[in-house]
Amino acid sequence: MDVASQGDYGLVTDYEFNSGTSIVTPHVAEVAALLKAINPNWSLAAIQLALMSTAYTINKNGITLTNQSYVTPVTLLDYGVGHINPNKALDPRLMYDIDTQDYINFIYDLGYNDPKMSATLRRNRWNCTQNKQTLL
Repeated sequence: MDVASQGDYGLVTDYEFNSGTSIVTPHVAEVAALLKAINPNWSLAAIQLALMSTAYTINKNGITLTNQSYVTPVTLLDYGVGHINPNKALDPRLMYDIDTQDYINFIYDLGYNDPKMSATLRRNRWNCTQNKQTLL
């Protein structure tokens, strides 16, 4: 799970409450679609980063989010980076727009050999930087 959204027993119709991924996914997808509509040049990675880097883990009263029993504070396994904040996601401040080539270069820099690169990328040919980049 990367992010969390309102999903604890939401009213989905006039006769049923629902919770979990089935109720949360449409809400997160809607926010992602709105971000894309407002920022048409943003990639999927940029939208994901905007949602993840602006999420919160405390409620409006400054208390750590709790699980569905409202007793135990949630952990990273419960909420990922936190509860999405659509308004803050509009202006995530610093954003790094990563693409497929960046991932390929990263895997190459980890020292993967040809068979591992092929298995990871699920293709036999790729283009990667032949020089490892260092800061020193």
